[in-house]
Amino acid sequence: TETKFSAHRFGVTSISWADSGNRFVTGGCDKTVTIWTFNDAKWEPKQLKSVHQGWVRDVAWAPNIGLPYDTIASCSQDG
Repeated sequence: TETKFSAHRFGVTSISWADSGNRFVTGGCDKTVTIWTFNDAKWEPKQLKSVHQGWVRDVAWAPNIGLPYDTIASCSQDG
């Protein structure tokens, strides 16, 4: 089965899966970071507050190692 995701207007530059397997995060050329969660047999996007001035070059989903929260890191070519 093929699924098309429309989250980043100018293309996706990076992706990282969460440990649980039902979430992942993407970064794009549109300077945004989006978290995707699988609910009710479909992927739902949640765009995070834009903090970058340039393309998002990489995203990483860090394992929580027993903590009550997850950590997502992103970097860009902000200059």
